Amino acid sequence: MTDRDAFLTAIHGAPEDDALRLVFADWLDEQGEPERAEFIRLQVAQRREYETNGRTHVLEDLFVRARSLFYRAWSEPVRTIFGRGIAFYSRGFPKGPTYAVPADHLTAHLPVAATWIGPDTRLRIAARPGQLWRLATIPDLRRVHHLTIQPAWRNEPVLPETEVIDFLASPHLTGLRTLSLARLGLTEATGRALGTARALKSLEALDLTGNQLGRAGGLALARSRKLRSLRHLTLTGNRIGAVAVRAFLKSEGLPALKFIDVSGTPLSPELKNQMRERFPGPPPEGGPF
Repeated sequence: MTDRDAFLTAIHGAPEDDALRLVFADWLDEQGEPERAEFIRLQVAQRREYETNGRTHVLEDLFVRARSLFYRAWSEPVRTIFGRGIAFYSRGFPKGPTYAVPADHLTAHLPVAATWIGPDTRLRIAARPGQLWRLATIPDLRRVHHLTIQPAWRNEPVLPETEVIDFLASPHLTGLRTLSLARLGLTEATGRALGTARALKSLEALDLTGNQLGRAGGLALARSRKLRSLRHLTLTGNRIGAVAVRAFLKSEGLPALKFIDVSGTPLSPELKNQMRERFPGPPPEGGPF
């Protein structure tokens, strides 16, 4: 592990600790990255000023200085992925853009911008056929913790399920904590791929809303022994059937699972009660995605 990796690991482990970010800024100065170091310091100072005094002239001055620094050539690769608006950034790291990043842009710039991924950075990508497998080969993908792959935009080719399955086989998904594959037309084949994905050992939340996993896909997930960190699973609209639901109730391979949504799957009152008793945890506040 490099010194940079160690700093980033520490920041991810204590996301509310500004001191770690400021020590990282000092280190960046020593490594010849004064612009980024100053950007972190300014944004940390912004947060502290706002929390202590609210909106003041000092806060406005800090914002103007941070914005002026950030809109320079040194951060162009970062702005390309994480958004050009400075409101997308907090305490020196991006929260993530509100729009979907084209997968080919992420592939092109991720090796440069990967170390900007912070504890709260959420990425949404739109992939055209042939793009997702390229992204899967980038080692820096391991730094992505929150990822949504969204359906193709209107009038664009649909992403083949085989590419999603190949993506899930990537060895570089070890950092993923949340993953949304909603409304991609996925079938039981993706359920099996998820159930056997070796790199998803840290995955905590999985959204498969609006797909077509059916009973076989549901059973593959329920019987998985690779998703041991999974806490929240959304299977809304997949009609996995009562047999798969019972498999989840008996599952020994998903010890951390606290919440599961199988809305759209007809269940008897008895089975509904069993699900409430087995998975009483509330849905994640505000949603994990």
